[in-house]
Amino acid sequence: MVLFDAKRRSPPAVADLYRFFIGSRSKAMLLAKKSIIYIAYIDIYKKTILRNDNIRRENKKTVN
Repeated sequence: MVLFDAKRRSPPAVADLYRFFIGSRSKAMLLAKKSIIYIAYIDIYKKTILRNDNIRRENKKTVN
């Protein structure tokens, strides 16, 4: 649940969610920043794979 929230929120807002579990504001902030960056990388990676897959499909259509 926290990861899905991290996608739509700023680091301070996510840090508030994490602080509930951890207790330390600074540790929560670091974790929030890392999770948001990680989610962004996953999104970019998925989009790249999908785009490459679509390009391959288009190439197959034109060859046939």
